Amino acid sequence: MYLLTGCTGSLRYMAPEVRWCLPYNCRADVYSFGIVFWQICSTLLPFSSFNREQFDQRVLRDGLRPKMQSWWPNSSELYSKMQSCWEVESSKRVDLSNMCNWLSHELSLIRGEDVDSTRKVLELRRSSMSTSRRSSNSRRSSTSRFSNFSQRLSLRSSRTPFHTAYDF
Repeated sequence: MYLLTGCTGSLRYMAPEVRWCLPYNCRADVYSFGIVFWQICSTLLPFSSFNREQFDQRVLRDGLRPKMQSWWPNSSELYSKMQSCWEVESSKRVDLSNMCNWLSHELSLIRGEDVDSTRKVLELRRSSMSTSRRSSNSRRSSTSRFSNFSQRLSLRSSRTPFHTAYDF
């Protein structure tokens, strides 16, 4: 867990721990992904009728989540995958790489592709991306990383923690 800038971003997609300015990690992004994924699949805006107070109470405190749409197949894993993204306890949220594997598998089935060959292509892409990241990270000196961090931190501290025109 990291102590990062809380209450940053659009409330509608914000994980509870981010909203309450608690320490969080990349699982907060998994929560946001799940809400965006629901929005894409449903073509609806989540929590569109809620104001900030209603959102805080019903979604963040009471754990309300978007509902499965009546036209989605009951047997599909679609909604259960979404639910695994927006667990209240961040440690119980699905790992995003597992979600990506599931999505690539589903898309391969839809396109009528060979699932195993698609999985191999994805693994090759991931390994080449991680190799290029490691080499670019090793080129940077620790001094430049820390000075860049200090600059970003000073910029963040000068900002207000809440949006004035709330994106909700």
